[in-house]
Amino acid sequence: MEKIIEKLANKIVHWSCSNQSELGSEQEEILVYGYVLLLENAYKLLVLLIVALLTHTLTETIIIVGSLVLLRNFCGGVHCHGSIGCTLSMIGVWLAGLFVSKIDIPVPVIFVMAGIIIWTIVRYAPQTTRNNPIQNISVLKRKRIGAILVMFFLFGAAYVSGILWGRTDIMNMILTAMLIEVISMLILVEKEEKSDEED
Repeated sequence: MEKIIEKLANKIVHWSCSNQSELGSEQEEILVYGYVLLLENAYKLLVLLIVALLTHTLTETIIIVGSLVLLRNFCGGVHCHGSIGCTLSMIGVWLAGLFVSKIDIPVPVIFVMAGIIIWTIVRYAPQTTRNNPIQNISVLKRKRIGAILVMFFLFGAAYVSGILWGRTDIMNMILTAMLIEVISMLILVEKEEKSDEED
């Protein structure tokens, strides 16, 4: 699948850039990479939307995936090695969110989940890798502030939906997506610490 997406990205770049002579090989590589990312993410989103439409869970899918993606954008986290693994991971997150939405989570467990989420984000966000570090201090600060703001926004949405509106299913979906994201961060922290020890 990845080869097909890369070929399609190459065709889009060649088609969209009418004057190839002005486009250097480095610029072409950057454009192809950007289109590959765009097409891979569009593919994953399309798969999830089709599954959501077939299972009549479009609203739930938007809540689960939206919460995860919003937080992940600022926090970072572990990545799969390929597009198919990433797609399967997103489907796993979606299934977990749907499953937990049907459970009546006891209040103490909600507080434990919230504590883990807050501690992880405050301590580790944004999580970068050795292969893809964020070296600009102002970008790190913006991502850290963004992660904390998004965390509070999602907690607010969970509170309003669960406590004020009585929709604990929505609250559970939001909290599950947040918890999965911070687990992804913790896996990356562990992975990076092991890499440091091996060096």
